Amino acid sequence: MLYIMMKRSQIYLPMEQWRLLGALSRQERLSVSELIRRAIARIYKGQEADFEKALRQAAGLWKDREDLPPAQAYVRGLRRGGRISRLYRGHA
Repeated sequence: MLYIMMKRSQIYLPMEQWRLLGALSRQERLSVSELIRRAIARIYKGQEADFEKALRQAAGLWKDREDLPPAQAYVRGLRRGGRISRLYRGHA
């Protein structure tokens, strides 16, 4: 017997979708979970999650934002003050 490792998940569906899945479940004699798994497999067949590709696409996403302060000024503002010295006081 083949065992497939699964991860439990919780989703929120509008009542109309929930009723439709319930009716299809009875009609097809399949669990709602199985109907959802099959729909996901059908829609996303052949696609793979590519973390590196997503990271490259996200690079520079905020570069032209006018509503944000320059990154360098923001980081310097975070580093301003004596927080680090207070954290490490007496740990020398």
